[in-house]
Amino acid sequence: VHNSTMKIYTSWKEGQWYQITTAEQFSKNFSLNGYYDIQADLDFTDAIWPTSAMHGNFAGVIQGNGHTFSNISLEQTNTNKVYTGLFGSLTETASVQDVTFQNVALTIKKGSRLNGVAYGLLTGNLVTGATLENVNILDSSILIDSGCYLAEDSYVIGLVCGMGSCGIDASGITCVAAGENPETVNITVLDGTVQVQFGAEENT
Repeated sequence: VHNSTMKIYTSWKEGQWYQITTAEQFSKNFSLNGYYDIQADLDFTDAIWPTSAMHGNFAGVIQGNGHTFSNISLEQTNTNKVYTGLFGSLTETASVQDVTFQNVALTIKKGSRLNGVAYGLLTGNLVTGATLENVNILDSSILIDSGCYLAEDSYVIGLVCGMGSCGIDASGITCVAAGENPETVNITVLDGTVQVQFGAEENT
């Protein structure tokens, strides 16, 4: 059955593994402690990226086997969530290997607070000890709505990681202003870190 999911138990791999062949399978079976063996390219055009991944502390394993996760839309709207990305936080036991993320869009929506938060396309917070090997990000973007609430020097936005250093090439990621008055937002990027300045009429 095309959308069935198989649990794999082995003596040579730690944990309970899921063999994943569709984006729907990944979304349905996602757990913050899960182990995922990706068997095909996953297109999320008609599937939802798991909210628990976007804001949670991922402690599991994704073995991408050279496959691509594509066409993922993320929206930051909950002002109670301080970490946001494909993974809110990658903990010290997390491992993401041999995978490409392509055409991912993280939108920080109107009303979101830039205050005491850490956002990044891959993760808001990369904890020391997490393993990232052969991870690529292509043709992706961070969109910051002009209606955000800004707290100067009390936020971190990274193209790849908000907090932590991962060594992943950020050249495949752009960061631009969005919303009703994008011209009121000045965005600069230095060494993969985004700095945001709103016009006087947008300050709160």
